Amino acid sequence: MKNNSIQIVEYGFLHCNDLYQEETSKSVYVKEKFFNELKQFVLENKSEGSEFLKISHKKNYGEILHAQQFVGVLQAKDGTTLEILPKITDISENVEYNKNLFLKMLIHLKNSTFKNLNFAHLKSQKNFPLLEIFITLFCDEISNLIKKGIKSAYNTRKENSFFLKGQLLFKQQITKNFIHKEKFFIEYDEFSLDIPENQLLKSAINLLIKQSKSQKNISKLQEYLFVFEGITESKNIDVDFKKIKSARGMKHYIKPLQLAEMFLQHKYICPVVGSTLAFSLLFDMNKVFENYVAHCLKKSGKYQKVKTQVSQEYLVAFPNNKFTLQPDILLINFDNSKIIADTKWKKISEIKNISQSDMYQMFAYVKKYKVGKIQLIYPKHSDLIEKFCTMYFDKEKKLSVEILFFDIEKDELCS
Repeated sequence: MKNNSIQIVEYGFLHCNDLYQEETSKSVYVKEKFFNELKQFVLENKSEGSEFLKISHKKNYGEILHAQQFVGVLQAKDGTTLEILPKITDISENVEYNKNLFLKMLIHLKNSTFKNLNFAHLKSQKNFPLLEIFITLFCDEISNLIKKGIKSAYNTRKENSFFLKGQLLFKQQITKNFIHKEKFFIEYDEFSLDIPENQLLKSAINLLIKQSKSQKNISKLQEYLFVFEGITESKNIDVDFKKIKSARGMKHYIKPLQLAEMFLQHKYICPVVGSTLAFSLLFDMNKVFENYVAHCLKKSGKYQKVKTQVSQEYLVAFPNNKFTLQPDILLINFDNSKIIADTKWKKISEIKNISQSDMYQMFAYVKKYKVGKIQLIYPKHSDLIEKFCTMYFDKEKKLSVEILFFDIEKDELCS
């Protein structure tokens, strides 16, 4: 591995003050050039509604970039890589433990490229960056694809040839070969490996050879180039992804193409814009936590149904529907009673730490969805003082909100 990788834990901060180069558990020094590139990336993406790194000032350090709830990888064009890791447990000295918990959650991210992928064999690899883990997954899927066979298909080609085959295109023949009577402008189908699916995979392989810092991954990717020899790279990635069809015998292409799309088009949970950085791969822990809690509640068997696609209500109904209210999870008990559950990726140590805005949101859910009970679920932390509490919105105790904490290590709500 090259030594231009920087690691920071969620909610830590970056700075470029030369007087404070010693790294702490919360602060990391980076060179001014990289700091400014990250800052520009943040400014480019502010209009997207997500502040991946919050620009602020801190005494002694000056301007800082404060990591928020977004976890993943940001890579500059010179190869300098920032890895933002989740702080799931308070075992701060065991970064790998937190990373493995994050990967466990990521597998169950709804509509995700990572759903049903096998992360198990990667857990034993110490100090392996997230980007390399994702590249290794791509390599695994390409290996499986090669074993099952690279597919060929008929490609429609047009060319000006000395030989007549397929169909003669009369309009082009007249305009192109008015003088050259010996040539034929033709269209024909050719059975070839050079199809959009293979072109996209080759484009992803070439991209990742440049992004990877693991010699093992680079060697694998270079081996795949020999297998894909004779196949051209995609000339128009957007168009080629639209051309892909779910044909028979192409099932083993689904996962590698999903990963290729993630790398080539930044198709993941946090879409970004701009070209300041060479590569970015970010996940909103709010969404990761929400999906994982829903998965575990469904797996528990305590409910008749667990729904994550809850129908939308609006805070303002007339004259026009405004301010969407869409809770994370709908729980249907075996007696058909309903509970609305909402997850928040926030570190709460005491009930009094709950924000007023969260409670306003819960009250709106109770009123608009006409359910008697709401569950507000936060992640459990070791410094949690209170584990459970019920609050009531009315003196008659008909409308309540349960404050619950979810243990990610044990995959269950704290009792």
